[in-house]
Amino acid sequence: MRVEQLQEEFPLDVKWHPFELRPGTPAEGIPMERVLGRGRYTSDYLARLGDAAARAGIRMKPRAILPSSRPALEAAEFAREAGRFEALHRALFRAYFEDGEDIGDQQVLTSLAGECGLDPDGLAAALRGRRFEKLVDEKVRWAYQQNLGGVPAFIFYPPGSSREGDGLVLVGAQEYNVLKDIAVRILRRGQAGADGQQFAGESSVEHPC
Repeated sequence: MRVEQLQEEFPLDVKWHPFELRPGTPAEGIPMERVLGRGRYTSDYLARLGDAAARAGIRMKPRAILPSSRPALEAAEFAREAGRFEALHRALFRAYFEDGEDIGDQQVLTSLAGECGLDPDGLAAALRGRRFEKLVDEKVRWAYQQNLGGVPAFIFYPPGSSREGDGLVLVGAQEYNVLKDIAVRILRRGQAGADGQQFAGESSVEHPC
């Protein structure tokens, strides 16, 4: 993914943050035929999305439903607590975009968890008990407070800062050169604020899931 490519080129500290694009989606998801041609889901939008994915090396699989993302967001927090967030995040990304899986389905999530070295039974119990419900609520609320209206979204903070107002916000899929240009500008801001000293810290990128 482009964020991972960015990390390889720049000293960035990337923090993935949950975001619900369609809050209130039923557990069984929404059949695609109910949303095709409505709102953002026009044929032109889907074609552009597929083209952008192909340029990034992602082969998107047509899907039958739009799943509820909420169980996946709670599963991601389970993985974060266990130190396996990155592995599950990549697995969820692949399952949703490339395999067309229903990431709102508990069996899909526990299977992915097992592949990522997590305890499937522990995850199942956490999902049934809504152990991470409040944490995800708080994080999603924060994302809404930043006026993020879509995914992916990026907030670039200069080195040493995560204060509201200091971040540069980008919403929507971006070409790699756009992200690269922002990273260079943010790192230069940090360097200029260090009284001429050589920059040796990290910049932070908040990227809602």
